[in-house]
Amino acid sequence: MGNPYSIKAEALSDVELWGLQREELEKLVASNPSLGLELSKTAGVCIAPLKKYLLQKLREAPGFSKLPEEALEAIASNLSISRYQAGDFIFKEGEPPKGLFLIESGTVNLFTPEGEEFIALEEGQAFGEMNLLTGRPYSSMAQAATEAFIWCLPAERYQELVSAHPTIKKTLGQELRA
Repeated sequence: MGNPYSIKAEALSDVELWGLQREELEKLVASNPSLGLELSKTAGVCIAPLKKYLLQKLREAPGFSKLPEEALEAIASNLSISRYQAGDFIFKEGEPPKGLFLIESGTVNLFTPEGEEFIALEEGQAFGEMNLLTGRPYSSMAQAATEAFIWCLPAERYQELVSAHPTIKKTLGQELRA
């Protein structure tokens, strides 16, 4: 969806194929963002027409509201979505930073290394940014408390974006210190 095809499809029998032009898809997603979200969940990546929706989510997430528009657009363009079942770990103590996470739906609990819950995060909240900024391994664990759909900006993409948009690291660092 906005990217070159990564697979080849070949019909093994007669089929009836339906298509939807990109412009029509964009109109549908603009009027019904949940459709774009469902398509993104199915594809595992952000479909291009959903970018406006993600920009709004980022603007509303604590720590991101002060980022310049071009930095928000760069982040939104590089998010992928994953589904976690209740009990799945997003990361564990001692692992290197995997990325910046933004909860689309569900609840994520952060635990101390001793297993004590110290914060429950919900829709619209971000986590993992401190470790991206410092480069240090996680000192806590993040576990899905319920089924959760979570957007992720992978650590390697974050580093590339920070090189292109230094304001990302500066602004997030200031927000975390505040």
